[in-house]
Amino acid sequence: MKIERDFHMMKGDDEFSYAENLRMQKRAVLATKPIVEKAVREVCIDLHPQSMVIADLGCSFGANTLLFISEMITTICQEHNNTIKESPMEIYNDFDHIFQSLEQFEQLITQDCACKGLQPPPHFIAGLPGSFCTRLFPYNSVHLFHSSMSFEKDFSRFLQMRCMEIVPGGRMVLTVAGRKSKDVLNAGGTTILFELLSQGLRTLVAEPKHLAAMKIERDFHMMKGDDEFSYAENLRMQKRAVLATKPIVEKAVREVCIDLHPQSMVIADLGCSFGANTLLFISEMITTICQEHNNTIKESPMEIYNDFDHIFQSLEQFEQLITQDCACKGLQPPPHFIAGLPGSFCTRLFPYNSVHLFHSSMSFEKDFSRFLQMRCMEIVPGGRMVLTVAGRKSKDVLNAGGTTILFELLSQGLRTLVAEGRVAKEKLDSFNIPFYCPSADELKQLVQQCKLLDISDIQLFEIDGNAMDDSEQAVGISATHTVGQSMSASLRAAMESLIESHFGEGIREELFTVFARNFTSYIESEVEKNSITVITLCLQAKH
Repeated sequence: MKIERDFHMMKGDDEFSYAENLRMQKRAVLATKPIVEKAVREVCIDLHPQSMVIADLGCSFGANTLLFISEMITTICQEHNNTIKESPMEIYNDFDHIFQSLEQFEQLITQDCACKGLQPPPHFIAGLPGSFCTRLFPYNSVHLFHSSMSFEKDFSRFLQMRCMEIVPGGRMVLTVAGRKSKDVLNAGGTTILFELLSQGLRTLVAEPKHLAAMKIERDFHMMKGDDEFSYAENLRMQKRAVLATKPIVEKAVREVCIDLHPQSMVIADLGCSFGANTLLFISEMITTICQEHNNTIKESPMEIYNDFDHIFQSLEQFEQLITQDCACKGLQPPPHFIAGLPGSFCTRLFPYNSVHLFHSSMSFEKDFSRFLQMRCMEIVPGGRMVLTVAGRKSKDVLNAGGTTILFELLSQGLRTLVAEGRVAKEKLDSFNIPFYCPSADELKQLVQQCKLLDISDIQLFEIDGNAMDDSEQAVGISATHTVGQSMSASLRAAMESLIESHFGEGIREELFTVFARNFTSYIESEVEKNSITVITLCLQAKH
């Protein structure tokens, strides 16, 4: 078993997906709201940052992540000691198609550099949503922009936005499909393609029909997926454009190194490269930086993508809601930039001293000491961490209350399938769930061993272990059955990938059906209400 590959939240939007089973995580976010708000205010008071980077490392998702961000933005608006002009940049661990190739990419770039006697510099890869004709990055934060085969409908505004974001002396390399002729209707092969498409549309016109007004941001996008008609499988011309402009891009990178001597470099690829083409571009950039004699870069490059994940689909509605919420309070939301970052929490994710506040909800790493060590490299002196984990009150490591009950009922289901001959006993004996519920004392000890953080607050909460919200509660004879089904769906969203990896796909449906039945029997006989213990730590980085 490989944890990074086999143990992940279930994707998609169906009833068993992680996105549709987030009620307990929402309760945890709401329960810790005062602690997080306090940490934000302390950052504003103690550090007076001109910009603030906030990293939400999980396990919030979708609406829960947006709930967290909206609370942070509102808190910053209300803070009298607020000196922030660009805030916050929210870094997610909800990842897109391209991020699935990064492990292989890192191996290839390491091999490529090794063949040339080089060592790749530290680099951090993120995803950023939004329209290119709006602000995407903080002021003076990007050293090099690259865009291949993407021409904005308002190119002047595109340039205006990028000029706000690029550092003085920075470079842009923009490649577009153009024309040699002065005739705007004669763009050679490109004109022919659209003319043939137009012919096809005219062929289909049998009678006039009402057409809804097109919204470019909504209606004009690359095809998702991996089938024969997807954007990911049709990138040959884009690859050629990337290869053709390679010398120009390399020259621009060298000029940045020579003219600016940056300690870190931010490179933004704004499209339309994707998947392997984007990774091709990055690998060329990293190699170029390695070979540059005038290279002063210690952290480089941070690559910002516009290949987006599930959460980004809700951002337009989110922006409307946060604007309305601030307006009701007579406030104006500060500029903020939302990005996605891949990687494991037990490795470096961000440049040194770049993050003001870390937030992580319901995620306890298998090596918590290493997790803290990595974050201490990335957090600014005096920065804050608010970490919420599923924990336990008991000194007994096997007694974590409602959490223990869930996994015991899952274990019962697996043993039932063993008894029925559906699962080999050896398979069950070798199965391990990488989940641990620490006590408050254990967390304190781990933080103290780190020696780089002070504990400013620690609190225990009991949150409802029911997988349904009060508004969703069923009534009548089927009530407990409905709750059992809901809890089964919630557990499946988090555990299905791990179950399938170890046992295969054959037992999936039967196992979670048995679990639902067992959980229904449990709640029908339980004396006390099922609850989950969570522990919240508020930590401060030492100066």
